[in-house]
Amino acid sequence: MKQNSENKYYQLVFNIFLFALGNIGSKFLVFFLMPLYTNELTTTEYGISELVLTGTNLLIPFLSISIQDATLRFALDKKNVSGEVLKNTVFILTIGTVLTIALNPIIGKYRAISEWSNYFITITIVYMIRNALSVYLKSIDKTKLFAVDS
Repeated sequence: MKQNSENKYYQLVFNIFLFALGNIGSKFLVFFLMPLYTNELTTTEYGISELVLTGTNLLIPFLSISIQDATLRFALDKKNVSGEVLKNTVFILTIGTVLTIALNPIIGKYRAISEWSNYFITITIVYMIRNALSVYLKSIDKTKLFAVDS
């Protein structure tokens, strides 16, 4: 019994370390790339990139109906088959992708990012898929892959 308890605590500490490493690693990457961005991009280009990323982050919860939250909740429930949860997640993401592509003409009318609308759409779709699949990895105990993804 004691061995099982120690193994549980070891696993907990190991997972905390992996999550911390993934989280801190991505923060350091952003920190060290920021001078490169500001040095290489003009003020206008940097502003457009921020506008595209902010717009993407605003649209994702609506277009994906925050499927990553449902994925985490239902994949953690052992009564549900994880393959079915993933199948439903992919179905919702497919609908979100179609809706995102349908928004391209509307986004293209926004003068500030009209020439970047294809990038906007691509980034939105990739982020939606990444967010949902990342949470799915977490829910099926693929901690190492989840940490690398972070």
